[in-house]
Amino acid sequence: MQSLECLRPSAPMDCTATVLDSRYVTPTIKSIWLQLSNPIFSFLPGQSVWPRFERDGRKFSKIYSIASSPKRSPEVE
Repeated sequence: MQSLECLRPSAPMDCTATVLDSRYVTPTIKSIWLQLSNPIFSFLPGQSVWPRFERDGRKFSKIYSIASSPKRSPEVE
């Protein structure tokens, strides 16, 4: 029998990001590459981020799964 390690959510972190690239990988899935302002952004595979955006004066947020390797930080996909 395997034991499972429980992961606790990390504390929220504020940072800004620049969109390096974005493209559709399927008709319904979009990949977005971000360059984060915080070079010390650590995460484990399978974690997600919940960024806040503002576009045309409207604020919104959406949960995104991190697809890139933690070794690529501070760039994330």
